[in-house]
Amino acid sequence: MRKIILLSLLLLWGVHPGFSQNTYYVSTQIGASDANAGTLSNPFATIQKAITVAVAGDSVVLRGGTYTLTSPLTIKYIGNASKWTVFAAFEGELPVISAINVPVKKKASTHITAPGSSDEGAFMIYDAAYIRIRNIKLKNSHNGGFNIRKSSYIQILNCSTDSTHCMGISAWYSHHILVSGNSVRRASTVSMDDNGDGKTGAHEAISFGGVEHFVIEGNEISYGENEGIDIKQASQYGIVRNNHTHHNARQGIYVDGYPYYVTNATEAIPHTQSDSLKCIEVNNNLVHDNNMGIVVSSEGGTPVDSILIHHNLVYNNSKAGIHIASYFGKNGPRNAIEVYNNTVYLNATMREYWWCDGGIFLETRNIRKAVIRNNICAYNGDFQIGTTREVLADGFAQIDYNLIVGEMNTFPRAIRQLKDTKADSTIYAQTGNFSVQYDPTLENANAADFHLKDGSPAIDAGNPLPRYNDPDGSRNDMGAFPFMLTNANNELKTASLSFFPNPTSDVLFAEGVCGLCSYSIFNTNGQVVKKGEMDTFKNAGLNVSTLDSGLYLIQITGPNEKTKFGSFIKKQ
Repeated sequence: MRKIILLSLLLLWGVHPGFSQNTYYVSTQIGASDANAGTLSNPFATIQKAITVAVAGDSVVLRGGTYTLTSPLTIKYIGNASKWTVFAAFEGELPVISAINVPVKKKASTHITAPGSSDEGAFMIYDAAYIRIRNIKLKNSHNGGFNIRKSSYIQILNCSTDSTHCMGISAWYSHHILVSGNSVRRASTVSMDDNGDGKTGAHEAISFGGVEHFVIEGNEISYGENEGIDIKQASQYGIVRNNHTHHNARQGIYVDGYPYYVTNATEAIPHTQSDSLKCIEVNNNLVHDNNMGIVVSSEGGTPVDSILIHHNLVYNNSKAGIHIASYFGKNGPRNAIEVYNNTVYLNATMREYWWCDGGIFLETRNIRKAVIRNNICAYNGDFQIGTTREVLADGFAQIDYNLIVGEMNTFPRAIRQLKDTKADSTIYAQTGNFSVQYDPTLENANAADFHLKDGSPAIDAGNPLPRYNDPDGSRNDMGAFPFMLTNANNELKTASLSFFPNPTSDVLFAEGVCGLCSYSIFNTNGQVVKKGEMDTFKNAGLNVSTLDSGLYLIQITGPNEKTKFGSFIKKQ
């Protein structure tokens, strides 16, 4: 399935935009006017004027300052592979779009129109193709933020949204969509409610519904009042990777076979209710301090098929770390769900008398194949890996080669009996086959460093099949972070090393090394993403601003040829 996903996504990267035909400038500075020509020296005063004048293939450059809207912006340009339309910030400046004065449509009920008040954004990309939005901030919307609908080849890059009543960034019934390097804060917030009902908005911080061939990567999603990232309806062939989702009121990442709601005959949708949500890969994400971690469900009955969840760090979420759920709605069918090489640590921290929860929870009975393999599940709430009685009886779950340590209920415990009299399922803690039941020996979990120490029982203990081999070709190491070796003899030269500031968005400084040092930075797959030299005598920091958001391991070798290791978090 991975080959299918990657091949289908090549079109996202294989398109090279040509030079724009015209460039128009917009400014908040004195002298800007919509009567001007829109040049750098005589800019327009409003973004809407630039939208009206520009055609497909043009660029609109926004100077720094705040642009306060009174109505949503809508663009409908249709370009091609050599004719991209670009909306971008002037280099070194930050344009801010405020939607505080954009009124919201009153709605009879959620989803009743398409698009309706819960589906719109302050910046709408509708029936468009080959559009790139870059380095623009949008805030204070009573609707959503950036909204893509019935469009193709759209890129939202290094933008940010803050305080939206609905989603920060969304895409609906579209294909070939790239959302990368963005920050989405305080989405679905009740503070931006303009309907008078005092409720959180519809949808999630980043919502993709009915989207094909997409990548959501390197984004930071935080402090939302609903879910963080939600892939739903019959979305297909997508990757969710290297995102940092934290402090959200519900799921950090949600993959959900949610149904279509369409009553508007003009809303052409290329799928039917019988289509499936399929071929989605969720990898290398940092998911922590949410209500739930990563969840796969089918609330509306839409089949969910071929989902890969791997190399994610999931920790300190109030409920389950990774949950294949049966809650809500129709509990539709799921097939071929593989959960491997994740580090799932200290989740289910919120104990409730009516609910048991833990690290990885395979709850739904409506599943035909599930693999849980090569994970580190440590010190989670009531269990490390748990299944319900029905899943255990049906025998569709393959659980093996996991490191398991922490509370393990050896007896069934009733769940939900006080909330739902129809749910009499019980949870059974599972160890599976070939499990390792020792402390994983992590570098410093208290400081969010979940890399393996030398001698960890997780090293070379994963499934021996070649498809799971570490990047260096050796047998799989359990958990999200392969153990890194420093020389041909596979010997680790250990020493303490710390960095500041950590997390960092741009420059990183090292403590514990002196002089001219060589360094290598590894991502969570063990691949080198940056290397070179740094001179600590000159107090020269290491520029990591070009790296995607996420966790990294860094190896530094000093003048005495002693190698030290550390880790850091790159933020937006």
